Amino acid sequence: MKRILWPLLLILLLCGCGTPEQIETTAPPATTQAAVEVTEPAGIYVPFSDLEIQTDGTVRVFQPEADCYGIRLMGSDVLAFCGGETTTLVRYAGDKLYAVASARLDCRVLPEDPSFQISENGITYYDSRNRQVVFLDNDLKEVRRLDMPGEMVGKPVLSANRMLAYYCTADAVRVYDTTTGLDKLLKAVSYSRQSVEDVLLNDTVLRCSLVDDRGEAHSVFLSADTGALLYETSAVEAAVFTADDRYYASVPEGIRQLLVFGRGEEELQVLTPADPFAESWFLASAHSLVTASVSGETTCLDYMT
Repeated sequence: MKRILWPLLLILLLCGCGTPEQIETTAPPATTQAAVEVTEPAGIYVPFSDLEIQTDGTVRVFQPEADCYGIRLMGSDVLAFCGGETTTLVRYAGDKLYAVASARLDCRVLPEDPSFQISENGITYYDSRNRQVVFLDNDLKEVRRLDMPGEMVGKPVLSANRMLAYYCTADAVRVYDTTTGLDKLLKAVSYSRQSVEDVLLNDTVLRCSLVDDRGEAHSVFLSADTGALLYETSAVEAAVFTADDRYYASVPEGIRQLLVFGRGEEELQVLTPADPFAESWFLASAHSLVTASVSGETTCLDYMT
């Protein structure tokens, strides 16, 4: 929402009164009115940047705070993660991205943290210092806190609707209903280390990371409803994203990343960016991929769909 600073215009009306003829009246001294300049709050948009000029306005540059270390989209707005040991969230809105709300958290939160969820009702994140799930509204004001069970190990992962928190104990994967407080067993699992990593495909699939006594790690995919095993793989470092019935993954292959995607039961497809070592970002809302590669002083952005 754009904020406009309206100037306060003060008008002094000086009125003379009728007097008898023998009394001389004196005109009031002339007054001067200082010009008040209408200013607009500064956004983080950088006008006429070299990159914008080079791309004829296709790419625009925005410069958030110096300590900003990540961003997430919040509808048409941008949510910035700033700070050091603790995180300050800043919500930017408008064409030039004006700061419209902010909140300082008690802990450090990463943009990619699966416990951090954004929905139409607000934001939910896990406070690792107090072992609580925290609910914020869209203005980044705290609404409530929820204590997680004491036997939980690691962090919980929240469903997109913010109603369910999936977590591991020493011997199980469990689900905690944040609205009713009901806690139930989803699957008995006992490994040297185990954690829930993601909730995928519209909150229907869990991805869990498991490490056995020999130090061998693998990922398992479980039904979020029944806990049934759906798939198991040794590609524990794969970054998996899903949107609607589509899935995307960035899988390590030697020193580069293999980019794959699929839909439902369709055959898996492989994306081949011009630079196989380019960084990649999945745009879930558009079912597309943006890659960025740097050559000297030049950054190349490729859009793939």
